[in-house]
Amino acid sequence: TGVLIVAEVGEDELRPASLELVTAGLTVANELGGDVTALLLGSGIGDAATTLAQTGVAKVIAADDDSLATFVSGAWTAVVAQAVGDVNPAVVLMPGTTSGRDYAPRLAARLGLGLAADCVDLKIEDGGLVAVRPLLGGRVQTAVRFEGEGPSLVTVRAGSFERAHPTHDPVDVTSMPMTIGPDDLKVRVVETLHEDTGGKRLDSAERIVAGGRGLKEPDRFAMVEDLASALNA
Repeated sequence: TGVLIVAEVGEDELRPASLELVTAGLTVANELGGDVTALLLGSGIGDAATTLAQTGVAKVIAADDDSLATFVSGAWTAVVAQAVGDVNPAVVLMPGTTSGRDYAPRLAARLGLGLAADCVDLKIEDGGLVAVRPLLGGRVQTAVRFEGEGPSLVTVRAGSFERAHPTHDPVDVTSMPMTIGPDDLKVRVVETLHEDTGGKRLDSAERIVAGGRGLKEPDRFAMVEDLASALNA
């Protein structure tokens, strides 16, 4: 009856998508009559784990290892698969981030389970999870029901749920013993280059300024950028 959520850290802080997963997980767990366990992956994630422990989840598992400092799909797949085996949840929620979209299908293949990707709503019907997914650019929605044994795997689209706030009494943070083999590290990150786009991330912005074809000329988008800068958007 429990729910396992997989949280991420970005720039030493919990990603907004992780806080949204807490809300989604609590919603599903309440309907199932279970608890939410949060798995946090990364390196040097103590502060983020402490914050996560105050969001209302029942337990936090910290997978803190140098091999998880940067996202490598094989390593993350292995660790999340181990956590699923240890926790044995009814539902696993992962963020619809770039990394989540990478390791989630690999996890489903490794565990032989179904995956509903890019979901915007979750509900329990007849004791089972029903996930709502948008299609055709959001013009229609489809409800997906999971069949068979084993946890239901879901990635959740950013912005679909309210963000949880770290206002609860903290729960214990448990370190997770991990087994990451050579086959899980066949790909490694050599270098990461950050490009300054001059604006805030869409998933964390309070205000968004957009421009379209009405501007007619590319040069006129400078007005949009100036307005976004003035509004801290």
